Amino acid sequence: MEHISNFDINEAIKLFGELVSANKEIPKDSMLNMLVALVSYSDVKVIDDVSVFAEKWAENLYCPSALEIYNTLISGCVKRKDFKSAYSILEIMRRKNLKPSHVTYNILINLCAKLEKKKEAEALFRDMLKANIQPNVRTYSSLFEVCGKVKDISSIEYYFKHMSQRGVKPNHHTYSILITAYGRAGLCKEASRWFYHMVVVSNLSPNLITYTSLMVAWMQKNGVNEQVVDRIFKDIKKAGIEPDVIAYSALITAKARCHKYTEAVRVYQEMLANNIKPTVVTYSALIDASVTLGDLDTSLRIFDDMKKTDIVPNEYIYCSIMNAFINQRMLSKAFDTYQTMLAQGVQPDATCINCLMDACNRERQIDRVFELYNGLVKDSKLGPDEHTFTIFLDSCAHNGRVNEGKTFFTNLVNSYYPLSERNFYAYINLLGINHYGHEIIDIIRLMKKRRVKPSRITVLTSINYIYDAEKVDHFYLMKNILEGWVDKDVIPRWQQIIQFRRRHR
Repeated sequence: MEHISNFDINEAIKLFGELVSANKEIPKDSMLNMLVALVSYSDVKVIDDVSVFAEKWAENLYCPSALEIYNTLISGCVKRKDFKSAYSILEIMRRKNLKPSHVTYNILINLCAKLEKKKEAEALFRDMLKANIQPNVRTYSSLFEVCGKVKDISSIEYYFKHMSQRGVKPNHHTYSILITAYGRAGLCKEASRWFYHMVVVSNLSPNLITYTSLMVAWMQKNGVNEQVVDRIFKDIKKAGIEPDVIAYSALITAKARCHKYTEAVRVYQEMLANNIKPTVVTYSALIDASVTLGDLDTSLRIFDDMKKTDIVPNEYIYCSIMNAFINQRMLSKAFDTYQTMLAQGVQPDATCINCLMDACNRERQIDRVFELYNGLVKDSKLGPDEHTFTIFLDSCAHNGRVNEGKTFFTNLVNSYYPLSERNFYAYINLLGINHYGHEIIDIIRLMKKRRVKPSRITVLTSINYIYDAEKVDHFYLMKNILEGWVDKDVIPRWQQIIQFRRRHR
């Protein structure tokens, strides 16, 4: 095991082979744990070698079956979320005419759920049925999970019907997955129906996991319903169940998002009084709420409290603190926080960079915007998103850097980036503000070619700039482009154009 932990995989495999060849009795659990460790640190090329030694070991009457060993090997791939290696082990089993069991398929389908590989999970499920292997509740739960992660509700309903027809009964874990899946899809009421289905149809009493799943489900929807989350929390207590950190954090987050900061703090204090240690999610909710209220001192105090509990701040926490400083126009402090994050080894996400870029744009520090963007592009782990593009174009539009903005947009188009409606709107603004209104009609054509429908405000803004450029004929060209492509209410009437121009002069 020492060689495994030191990543000397070849030496570890050699020693493993020597142990097997010596026919020494090795405790089953120890050997299985060693197999998991070997596969966890191996690649596809060495897994075949491990399997050969494992089969030799299995020939001993005192050892587990070859099937159990191969299932263990697949479990080792699950630990590192390596579907390719896991599937290669299944192929080795097939070549050796070793029939997989329901355990084999459950491990693989569960791995697909973790990796959001829906097609692969469904293919494995079909193989399972063809082999006359009966799926169990774990099989269906993993299918529900992978469908939920990709928000495929119709497939969930299909597999639940399939499950019912085969007489497989869902358990608490199954219902928790179903509630989470519907919540993730923004179907809060349907998530609640699954909760009541569990109680009424399956005659299962709710447990803490199903309660907290329902709380979180009601927080996925835009405009979180804090009253529903609060009621579920009270139901947990009425059922004689002690709320855990997930329940408390969900309630704090719900109240914080609804700007009920005083109530959020009260729940936080109750949590501490019950000796429940807050998590990074708890602190994130409290900090976000105080930032929204513009309370920098409270944000920093909670941040300090969090560090005193030895909880390591993540990129979301750091981004919130940066926002707190930016809202007070303390840009240098925001950059100090950013440098602290890097020094602590916390990898910023695109949202962190966008936050700083937008702040620099508002402070007219255009060179810093370019510097941050270039750093983001060079970092292969991140990469810019549609918000990054919009901020960059806005920065060029309002800081007299029209040539850089035009070059930037042209490069995006030529590189076939999936540009959004917001990106096109930002570029139309850049052209209009800098007296290039005559080029806007070409951008509208490009939008149609890319199948990006303009919003009403984009159309009105474009027409306004076209009139400023004294290109009246382009207005009629635009009408011809838009008719039959966008909804009629998106194309403004003459009186609406006049009113818009009066308001925006």
